[in-house]
Amino acid sequence: MSTSRPIRALGVSAAAALLGACAILPAEPQWVTERRPLPACGIEWVAPEGGRDADARRCLLAAWEAGEDAELITHLTTTDGDAVTRFVRVHANGTIEIFVDATLDALGSGRWERLGCDALVPVPEGDDATLVFSEQGCMELPLP
Repeated sequence: MSTSRPIRALGVSAAAALLGACAILPAEPQWVTERRPLPACGIEWVAPEGGRDADARRCLLAAWEAGEDAELITHLTTTDGDAVTRFVRVHANGTIEIFVDATLDALGSGRWERLGCDALVPVPEGDDATLVFSEQGCMELPLP
């Protein structure tokens, strides 16, 4: 009976800690959450030791080469263990845009970024078979 107060206090403390942790997590901006849906090529989980999804990357490259819409989402873990997410979007009009969530990257910009690129260039199979393409001519764009 006398233990109910400490248990209740512990429950309240735990709930407050969970709510506090949720408040720390950065939210995706509206221009990301409400972006125009594009056909998905997939989601890849890349760590310093690898993890690229070559099939998903081939899908995105093929869509860009064919002048079709597509999107590839890449969740990266940096060498120092921070999380970065990239949304690579190709559009039927030839536009390539990349949204980067670097809000959790202590050594990066620490903010959302938006890039525009000129091209996706195929990478020769012998160089790195999982890379498939590289982005060329990318420049930072203003945030919507």
